[in-house]
Amino acid sequence: MIDCYVINLDRSRDRYERFMNSFCLSGLNIIRVSGVDGQQIELPHPDYDERRYRLYHGKKINKGEIGCYFSHMKALRMFLESDAERALICEDDITAKPELRETLEEAAIYREHWDLLRVNSLHAPTHVPIKKLKNGKLVIPVYWTGGTGAYLVNRKAAERIVTLLLPMYLPYDHALDQVWKLGITAMMIHPFPIALNEFSQQTMIAASHSYKLPFVRRYILSPMLLYRGLNTCKRWLWQFSTVIKCLFFPIKSFDERRVDT
Repeated sequence: MIDCYVINLDRSRDRYERFMNSFCLSGLNIIRVSGVDGQQIELPHPDYDERRYRLYHGKKINKGEIGCYFSHMKALRMFLESDAERALICEDDITAKPELRETLEEAAIYREHWDLLRVNSLHAPTHVPIKKLKNGKLVIPVYWTGGTGAYLVNRKAAERIVTLLLPMYLPYDHALDQVWKLGITAMMIHPFPIALNEFSQQTMIAASHSYKLPFVRRYILSPMLLYRGLNTCKRWLWQFSTVIKCLFFPIKSFDERRVDT
C-alpha cells in the first residue's frame, strides 16, 4: 500500500473532506499534513530568499506561495522519517479517477526507471511516450509541467528536493521542474489518473497578476527571461537524454528483467 500525504490547511476542512470522499476507495494509506499557513510566516525567513525570488521570478512576495513551498517540504520530510520506499504527495484540490489504484500499481513495476512520477498537473505538456499502460502511457515530459497537485517520489528524489531546493527562490512547481539540478529521472502518466476539482479555482496561493513587478523591473532590469530561457534549454537536454536512454535501453518491469537474467 502506498502512503499518500495530503497537504491541507487547518482552516480548510471542507477541502479535506472532499479529498477523503474521493480517495476513500483508492486503497492508499492517507496521511494528513497540516499545511503551513503562509499568512502566519514571519519574514525575513532563513528558508526564503526574497531578492532571488524577485530577480528570477519577477514577482513581489506572495506568502501563499511560501506556505505552499514549505508545506511540500514538510510532507517530504514526514515521508523520509518513515520506512517507505515511495510516497504520493498531494494537495487537497484534486479528485481521484476510478483507475487511480490500478494505474499506480502498474507504474510501480517500473519504479527503478523513475524517481519522480507526475500523476497530475495544470496541463499536459509536450511529452514522449515510453511505455504503454492499461489506462494510459508512461511518458517523459519535455516542457514545463505546471502545478504540483500530485506526484510520486522515491527516497532519492525526496532527499534531494529537501536538500537542494532550499532556500526558496521560485514557486514550488517551478523549482520541482528543475530535475537536472536535482539529478533525478522524471516521468509522467498520461492521461492523468488524478484530476483537479473545483477547489483548484479557489487556490490558497492566489498567485494573481497583481503580484507581478512593473514591466521594466520584471523584463528589462531583471535576468528573469534569460534565466527561464536557460532553464528551458537545460530541461530539454536533460529530458531528451532520458528519452534517448529509454529508446536504446527500453524500460522493463521486474518480471521482464528476471526473465532476461
